[in-house]
Amino acid sequence: MLLAEAFGVIPELGDVLPNGFTGGFLGRNELVDRIYATESTRVQARSKVIHQVSEVLGESHGQQYRTMAPTVSAHTGAIRILDPGGNSQNITESNVDAMIIHHPSLIRAYIHARHHLIMGVADCVIAIIWTDDGEYIAMAHLSNQTELGWSSTVHPDDSPSFQGSLLRRIFQVIPATHSQVWLLPHIGAGDCWCYEYSDRPGQPHATILKECLALAHPDVSHKDLWRDRPEDDKCDVRWGELMVRILESLGVSRARIHPSTECTFCHPQQLYYSDRMDRKLPGLERYRRNLAWLIV
Repeated sequence: MLLAEAFGVIPELGDVLPNGFTGGFLGRNELVDRIYATESTRVQARSKVIHQVSEVLGESHGQQYRTMAPTVSAHTGAIRILDPGGNSQNITESNVDAMIIHHPSLIRAYIHARHHLIMGVADCVIAIIWTDDGEYIAMAHLSNQTELGWSSTVHPDDSPSFQGSLLRRIFQVIPATHSQVWLLPHIGAGDCWCYEYSDRPGQPHATILKECLALAHPDVSHKDLWRDRPEDDKCDVRWGELMVRILESLGVSRARIHPSTECTFCHPQQLYYSDRMDRKLPGLERYRRNLAWLIV
């Protein structure tokens, strides 16, 4: 079964990724809809989706494969590094926000199989990062929490869980100046202003986010990326462009950043699942997720 037969059109990254790696982004599709309509719990639905998508990925690429997660973006900011050797055998991980694979071709040869990385997301940014020499490839979940330490109730200075910018910590391992970054579809992509925050007494979410940004990335220029709507007590942000500027500040040149221009929330064909669009739906439907995948 080919991917196109199983899910319809999927953006694939095979032409830009090095050393035979391939990846893509799976939006709204009948398989995910059917599973979330028939399973009784969110955990069961998520597990079944990952299993079936993994099977299709393996069949479509004609390879023995193993699935490794982050299958769920955990908002913990945790990173796992996979190196050649013993730790490449036990590869299931479900509560990390970034997986860095070191020497992927050696790992592939070591276990005689290919790895499938699958990450579920609705509105947040998935970044696929790789180095020119193929020594590193990574998948990361970038959100207001993992990248900026935002919380609606806790000031960033007082947050006990924020470990620091996820991207900054990734580029302590991967050389930023020799990296390429692909940003997959997300809310507020391109010129879109869909990503809104409340900003009123009692709910100063936008104000807190700006404070988080100033602490996590003091060198990033961002004033032109905010649009105040005082009549609605809200503030909008161009989230995708903000991620691009953060990457630039960490050493990745703009020419090496490949940002999607497709917003998961307002795409006219509604190609993607969106938390902000679906959160009022009944049952498990509000928990459906887009799936970013990477085969190494």
